[in-house]
Amino acid sequence: MPNPHNSYAPERSDITAQWFVDGSSYMSAVADALEAATEEIYITDWWLSPEIYMKRPAVDGDYWRLDKILLRKAQEGVRIFVLLFKEVEMALGINSYYSKQSLVNLHENIKGKDLVSRLTMNEGDKTPEPIKDAKQLVFTIPQINETHCLDDPTPFQTQILDDYYGQAKYWFGKDYSNFIMKDWMHLDAPFVDMIDRTTTPRMPWHDAIYNGRSCRTRRGSSFHTTLECHET
Repeated sequence: MPNPHNSYAPERSDITAQWFVDGSSYMSAVADALEAATEEIYITDWWLSPEIYMKRPAVDGDYWRLDKILLRKAQEGVRIFVLLFKEVEMALGINSYYSKQSLVNLHENIKGKDLVSRLTMNEGDKTPEPIKDAKQLVFTIPQINETHCLDDPTPFQTQILDDYYGQAKYWFGKDYSNFIMKDWMHLDAPFVDMIDRTTTPRMPWHDAIYNGRSCRTRRGSSFHTTLECHET
């Protein structure tokens, strides 16, 4: 009998799961999991922003910023491996090179290597060569856009401007994004806004976390927790 919904994974019971809405509790849970690490941290992502704030509002300064968390754990002796998607640059502007270099340069305990996942139209029948060493992993980061300037404020716009600065306490720079309106650009400038906050809403996210047997690979990986992020 096929797996439910034609999934690659079989149905399993006794699996702890939790549903997150719009990222706040999800990011906080990830931050707590990273903070609790004592030996190793493994991260896989198609795009990763080192400067993202994992807990909002940022009342503790940069303490809960992802790169600061990873640096702190690396200094404690925790080994960190990050596997990132190597984008097709013509199609995606996620600037994985910037993400990788930003993290690798933080500390010697943070390792990275590009996972080449690009195929051209002439290579569609070829299978990418697998990574032989599971600890040779990658990094990726978001992109940024040009700064948007506000016109001379009218009384109505002045009130909106107050909201603009209030939002900045929660979503800094390119963390305030909406992919339907504009894709990421210039991710090496993470704190430069890419969309106008006064006219464009931030796109929400819905996430799930689960652990146990469903997170382990067929080769007996020691991973116990998987965090997934799905765009709405």
